[in-house]
Parts: sequence; structure tokens; C-alpha cells
Amino acid sequence: MKPFKPEFLWSGEHWILYLKTRSNSINSVSISLYKTNYSHVGTGIVCLLETEDKYGIKPVLLTDNKDVANFVTENIISWKVSPFKKNIVIKDAKFEFKGDIRINPEWHIYFDEKIVVASWLELEDAILLNNNIQNKPSVINSILKFSDKAFVNVNGVKVDGEVFLRNEWTRLIGEPKSSSCFALSETIS
Repeated sequence: MKPFKPEFLWSGEHWILYLKTRSNSINSVSISLYKTNYSHVGTGIVCLLETEDKYGIKPVLLTDNKDVANFVTENIISWKVSPFKKNIVIKDAKFEFKGDIRINPEWHIYFDEKIVVASWLELEDAILLNNNIQNKPSVINSILKFSDKAFVNVNGVKVDGEVFLRNEWTRLIGEPKSSSCFALSETIS
């Protein structure tokens, strides 16, 4: 292995959970949660969240650190493949990780008197991605875990929908993969 010293921009976890019903081309729920372990502005959690109208959550960016939220919004989120628009309302939230990361990880998200529980189930084996630095910012490594099943509850009500294959993964790993996954370790330079 050849060491090199890139300028690190961000390191952390990225949790994705998109569900849709078979009869709808639009996601019934979209969650993209960034747990920042390292950045120039500190640590924190940023979560993009939206549900169908009947579940009552309009597009929102939730955070426990507004400096990290601004940093992630400007430097980390890949807006080209995100179901979210860049100009999004920012709100304070509390986040709790629960479950066993090996079999049933969950994020509990608390804001505006709402409790959102996102659960990843039926996890596949991990995939390790290593990339050369190309354009900045660039993901230089990622340990991905895809899940074949997931669910989201909003205030105890299960959101309709199932995971689906996303063609966006083909560019990185050569095939479509699940809309439900998490990067245990991701580094962006």
C-alpha cells in the first residue's frame, strides 16, 4: 500500500433509506443521514427527510449542529442524485442510534413533536470501495452495507413502501443496488 496525504474534507457515516410503493414512481419516504465524525467545522448529524403528504413531513434538513449542516450542504451532498432540492428548510433535531449495527440498525429522529424511526434489515455483506481522487470533492473510500428490507415509522405509523433497485449505484459498483444502505465509513477528500 502506498501512503499519500490528501486534504481530508469529511469523514463519517452516510445512511440512505428510500421507499416507494409499486404503484408510485415517487418515494413515499426519503432519508439521507450524514453522521459527521470529522470535518473542518466539527462533528454532528445532518438528515434530509421527506415523506408523502399523508405522513406530514415536507422536505426538511434536520441537524444537531447548524455549522455542520451548512458545511455538509455546501460540500458533501451529491445534489445531482439526491431526491432533495438544495434550498431546504433547516430545523434542529435530536438523533439516537439504536439496535445492533450488524443485524437491525435504527435511527430515531426527534423534531417538531415527531418521532421518526428508520430501520435497516436483511443486511448484505459489506462492499469496500476505494477510489482514486478525481474531481474534488471525491469519495476516496467507503464501506457499504446494503439492506434488502427496511421500514420507516412516523409517530408510530408505518410508512407504505418497499426498498427498490437504484441504477445510480451502477457507476460505482457495476450494478443497480438497493435504495436502502449505509456507509459505515466514508472519507471524502
